[in-house]
Amino acid sequence: MDIRIWNKETRQAYVGTLLYSLLGILAAILAPIAGASALASFASGSSGGGFVATLLILVELCIIAGYVIFFLAVKDLKNITEGEDQSAFGNVFLSIIFDILAAVFGMIPGVRWVGGILAIVSCVLLLMAYSSLKKSAAIGQLSPAATAGFGQLFTAEVLVAIAIVIGWIPLVGGFVGAILKVIAWVLVLLGWKKVATPVAVPGEAAAPEKSTLDTVKEVLAESAVEAKDVAKDVADKAEDLAEKVSDKVEDLADKVEDKVEDIADKVEDKAKEVHAELKEKISKKE
Repeated sequence: MDIRIWNKETRQAYVGTLLYSLLGILAAILAPIAGASALASFASGSSGGGFVATLLILVELCIIAGYVIFFLAVKDLKNITEGEDQSAFGNVFLSIIFDILAAVFGMIPGVRWVGGILAIVSCVLLLMAYSSLKKSAAIGQLSPAATAGFGQLFTAEVLVAIAIVIGWIPLVGGFVGAILKVIAWVLVLLGWKKVATPVAVPGEAAAPEKSTLDTVKEVLAESAVEAKDVAKDVADKAEDLAEKVSDKVEDLADKVEDKVEDIADKVEDKAKEVHAELKEKISKKE
């Protein structure tokens, strides 16, 4: 396993988790404020209240960025591991997709129950993944801190599972479930922070420890560069595709033009033939 890639991607996964978790809380606070501001503005006939709504949109975009950063990190961790570890990171990868789908269905009235089922599936996948990763011999040999971190992540998912079940109990279920989810949220952040503990590269001096803010800035800068490279690749491919499509269109246009000319010639010949026949018939009648 490439230690440098492990250090880079686990750090990226931690930052992604930090972003979508903390900003998710901020979005939950801003959403009702934005709704109330919009309602007050509508009632007064003014156009105010847009600042909070704009801020909420920016926060939600940053949450999506956090998910993308985490998603790409887990994808790369899956690619550099083998055997059961690779399968486990594959389950984490799938759980993100189920979480996103659960969030989408959760916003649609009438099918929110589908979102609940998908959230349960995601939780089961994470339980399986973290249970395997916390017992991984390869990861334990590479980073004992990561093993402890995956243990915390497993505990967090157990609490989430319990919270989901307790949430079905009337009256107290929602309150107790919310408390368990808050504890789980804290464990998830602490767990990924431990997983992201840098591993020393043999023959190299240990990297200086960085603050969380410096780590976030560094990962965002790296992600911006990666995004720029991806955008450039997409633009290049789009340009190549546009050229190919343009060539195809030109070829098709030439073929159509040739076909139209052939048809026009045949029509003209047929018209001349019919005209000659009519002329001949008229001359015979005369």
